[in-house]
Amino acid sequence: MFNSLVEYFQLQRKIFCLCPKCHAVQRLSEFHLYLKNRPSKDWMDDIEEMDARLEAEENQMNEKKQEILTKSRELGRHEADEEVRKLDTIFSPRNMNADEAKVVFHPIDYIVFQGMKSDSAMEKLVLLDRKRILIKQKKIQDSIKMAVNKKRYEWQTLRVDPQGQISIDLDWYKQDLANNNKL
Repeated sequence: MFNSLVEYFQLQRKIFCLCPKCHAVQRLSEFHLYLKNRPSKDWMDDIEEMDARLEAEENQMNEKKQEILTKSRELGRHEADEEVRKLDTIFSPRNMNADEAKVVFHPIDYIVFQGMKSDSAMEKLVLLDRKRILIKQKKIQDSIKMAVNKKRYEWQTLRVDPQGQISIDLDWYKQDLANNNKL
């Protein structure tokens, strides 16, 4: 008797059916078969319903937790920015983001890539230096200013591969040549 019952259930696992409602292929052993009326609820049905309800509540709580964490993170960033603005005497008064500045110190103090931290494209490149008193430093500032005003500069992109080899990206140069030849 026991062997025939085991064989019966093993046989049900080997028979596949197509569900008429969802059109999914399932094993016969996975179907809930009953005549005319559904069977009355038992303790297992109650546990499955409770489990589904608890899972839905847990998902809602996780969503609320993520919302709270996101709001807290944004509030913390805002408060940190406010505190930085109070302490920052270089970038904040000029409406610049200190995170977008790179320290150079010579021949100028900072290069600021305005818009680098935003989602949009970089807006402009700012060469930021403090007012110089010494004549030598003032001459360097003036020469940089003159070079920028007369557009005597170029942009080169250097690429460093994982092995440490440096190559120059000449796409800008080829594009510039093409544009000059069109003129």
